[in-house]
Amino acid sequence: MTEHDGPQGTQLIARVAAVMRALPHGPGGGRRLRDVAQATGLTEPTARRILAALVQERFVARDEASRRYRIGPVAVELGIGAGAHEQIDLLCRPILERTAAITGDTTNLVKRSGNEAICVIQCYGGYPVHVRLEQYQSRFPLGISTAGTVFLGTLPQDEIDEILDQALYDAAVLSRDDIRERLRNMARLGYVDIQDVPIPGIRGLGVPVPSVRGRPVFAVTTAALSQRMPDARVEEVVGHLQDAADLISETLAEL
Repeated sequence: MTEHDGPQGTQLIARVAAVMRALPHGPGGGRRLRDVAQATGLTEPTARRILAALVQERFVARDEASRRYRIGPVAVELGIGAGAHEQIDLLCRPILERTAAITGDTTNLVKRSGNEAICVIQCYGGYPVHVRLEQYQSRFPLGISTAGTVFLGTLPQDEIDEILDQALYDAAVLSRDDIRERLRNMARLGYVDIQDVPIPGIRGLGVPVPSVRGRPVFAVTTAALSQRMPDARVEEVVGHLQDAADLISETLAEL
């Protein structure tokens, strides 16, 4: 690969791809900066800039002790997800479709990915208004969406504080105080119940999928118009969500 000044567009993408391809082939699955530069034909300053950006986005991880760069957690998720998602969808979609049919409302399976929640399966119920509070493949920081609140609420207090201290929450649609109030409500109720915030007239409910490996990785959520989800109906709907979550937990435990 020959380097030219001012990489743009497809040339930059090609360089990033070359760097990613070079990483798994080093000793122990990682390479030092000079090795990456030699393998890709890039100068060390260019390779350093690309690696720094990839580390920032968690596509690459850097071992400070050995100073080697390795494939990072997001890249691993994408690699695993390409095959695992089909299996999860095949096993879990019928459960969610049944729950959506019973409740009549949109039902989601949401996965935790680092400090974000991403909707991986979305099923619509029979009610003509399909509320998509968590759209398919959308990502939200923990504490912002229904499922993100579920995941954040399962963490110990010191980890919650560390996450909420991040700068991205300075300009979030919810204040840190609002998020903490949501967490207190979750602790009191045993599930997440969000109404009118951030979208007026919408109510979202969510429960964690129990995990034998420790902290929940998945959550089951639903969303509907607030007028369709009065307080008197919440307990019934949450029961259906918990039934689905338990069945998904049993199903995924067999993988």
